[in-house]
Amino acid sequence: MAYEELVKRLRYCSEEQSGCGLCTLSSDCVLRTGLLTQAANVIEELQKPCWIPVSERLPDAYEEVLLKFPNNQAAGFVDRDGCWSVHSGDGFYTEVAENEPKPTHWTKKLPEPPKEEAK
Repeated sequence: MAYEELVKRLRYCSEEQSGCGLCTLSSDCVLRTGLLTQAANVIEELQKPCWIPVSERLPDAYEEVLLKFPNNQAAGFVDRDGCWSVHSGDGFYTEVAENEPKPTHWTKKLPEPPKEEAK
């Protein structure tokens, strides 16, 4: 089951609708069909670190990800031309030079920063 479909079913089922018709499951789907187990599996999978080899697949262009270099890690992105840039710590990015080591792996999109609370 796709992540989006699971979320849709869970949200609808949490409203305690009976015979919802949204999916092919029975009205007591949460108890009988393992919808909660499926949700737990998805949540557990999202918690696992997942390093994707650059040789297999690149992240979407300009998507900020965590990059694994041979000797360190850094937040960064790849552009449409395959050039890598890393976060320089001051709100800017620095392109990885041609003679510098390139990332070997990357992992999922970094979370959004927490929202500042109004004082």
